[in-house]
Amino acid sequence: GTKPSSMTVTPAAFEAQMRYLAQNGYTVVPVSRLPAFLEGKAALPKKSVAITIDDGYRSTYEIAYPILKKYGFPATVYLYSDFVGAPDALTWAQMKEMTASGLVDIQPHSKTHSNLTMKLAGENEARYRERVSSDLRGLRHYAIHFTKCGYLEVLSHQFEAGPEIAVADPAQN
Repeated sequence: GTKPSSMTVTPAAFEAQMRYLAQNGYTVVPVSRLPAFLEGKAALPKKSVAITIDDGYRSTYEIAYPILKKYGFPATVYLYSDFVGAPDALTWAQMKEMTASGLVDIQPHSKTHSNLTMKLAGENEARYRERVSSDLRGLRHYAIHFTKCGYLEVLSHQFEAGPEIAVADPAQN
């Protein structure tokens, strides 16, 4: 975003971070390469990093995407599908353009972006599990934020065979 906050990176800071990676010998790899590495089936270059961007705000297209193109860096955007169509969200056309470039991969950040570790008021266990299942159904990649082990329990129930990759940020609330 354009304003500094604990949840955003300013355009200047993002540009500086990408420039640092480029000037200091880092290899930016797409998240899609990580499962093979984690399974011991493929190696990654030393100093490899993956870039992820959460939620699907329009600033991803207006700010981050031009900078990623400038450096030729791939990134994965995790968006929650209920956000698509909101005034400050990415449009379908923007997502199509970014994915067609080969630099941007779009993956789910759930359907609703709700806190899946907590039952809603009056929600019984069966309804809670159905809501979690509905939010995560069919996902092979998934981005979560967690501050306690609750999400790990939620994920263990949903992904009995395990997701291909789950990206977690324990610093977020």
